[in-house]
Amino acid sequence: MIFDVICMIFDAVILTIYLHKILGARKESVSAALYVGCVCLVEILLIFLMRYFNGQHSSFRAFVSNLASFSTTFFLTILHKSNIRHRLFVSISFHVYASMSELIVYSIVSLLPASMTEILLSNDNYGLLMSKIVLFILLNITILLWNRKKQHYTLQYSVLVLMMPLLSFLLLLTMTHQLTEPSGTVYDILHLAGMSGILAANVLNYFLLDNVMKVTELEQDKIQMDKQFEYQTEKYQQISTVYRNSRRFIHDAKKHLFFIQDCMEEKNYDAVIPYLQETVKDIENTHNRINTGNLVIDAFVSNHQSLAKQENIEFFTDIQINNENVVIADYDFSIILGNLLDNSLNACRKILSPAPRQIAVEIFTTNMELVVHISNTIPAPRAGETEGSQPLTHGFGMKNIEVIVAKYLGTYTHYLEDERYHSIVAIPCPIQGTAY
Repeated sequence: MIFDVICMIFDAVILTIYLHKILGARKESVSAALYVGCVCLVEILLIFLMRYFNGQHSSFRAFVSNLASFSTTFFLTILHKSNIRHRLFVSISFHVYASMSELIVYSIVSLLPASMTEILLSNDNYGLLMSKIVLFILLNITILLWNRKKQHYTLQYSVLVLMMPLLSFLLLLTMTHQLTEPSGTVYDILHLAGMSGILAANVLNYFLLDNVMKVTELEQDKIQMDKQFEYQTEKYQQISTVYRNSRRFIHDAKKHLFFIQDCMEEKNYDAVIPYLQETVKDIENTHNRINTGNLVIDAFVSNHQSLAKQENIEFFTDIQINNENVVIADYDFSIILGNLLDNSLNACRKILSPAPRQIAVEIFTTNMELVVHISNTIPAPRAGETEGSQPLTHGFGMKNIEVIVAKYLGTYTHYLEDERYHSIVAIPCPIQGTAY
């Protein structure tokens, strides 16, 4: 009876792990106490049904067991945020794995020498314990495969997660001599403690590795955030530089005009022309090619237009904005526009001649939104790779763009079409009474 309770707790823990890793977090309306209570109630119900129908015909007992296992698991899936397809998958797969684990244990034990097979099969607790370990292995494999795209599991982590249950199973197979010891209170307690310890070690090892994985992810996120912070600071400094240059130009323009005025008054006309030539050069170096009145657009588009010209990259612009409809803060806008333009420029740099290298920048406002559409030509697909199969990873900072766009309730889309990569950001205009 005590071992049944221990197995019930182990079942509850690994089922909770499976539900959480496949379906995600539980619903906000479901408290932790309610969730734990439901899991415990399900396990108690299953034990009660198995004991109640223990004397029934084996086929009927199997039917009740299967139905109860599926129904109770599906009930628990309702407590999670997920769709019906994923809920059915979890319910069916957990039930199938539970049946498979018993079959796998029986098949492996049957391959052992007859003396070992007889000893192992004669002890129900050991058979149950080994099936639980196998079930845990199957669940871990499914979790690793299910989350392989959205969460990067290293080979080391995968091996370590599966290593403990595999070693536990092998350990149990080699402990047949323990089952031949004479029965008694002390021996029974030691056997129970050993089996319970194996189950506890598997659970603790899993949570330990899971926490290590989370710490590693946090460290990587911190490194990524530090890099992005440096990048954002650099981009914002560009705006400050443009602003200071503009102020300097306005301040210096007075001096230029006074000098020209003095030359005209003194009829020193020969000095005016070279001075004007130098002044024009200074204006070209400091003044923006794009002048919309928006500091971010003028600074970044002008800067990248100059860089593109230096590297023989065609740069087209179509900018028509009403600054009253640009509600995004300069700092946030600089991150979005700076990242998109940098990514386009870096992509074009990878294109080998004579393939076209082009960047098209379209920025406009309507009565409803600010739209930034940047497209660029892309490098030719590598051998065995088609345009449609190329990954849509387009440089550094995409996650930051997504975060900022979400902050302003906007949208961010990117796609490949006609050998060009398109990035579109749409930021809605302010609604009356709404502040960002």
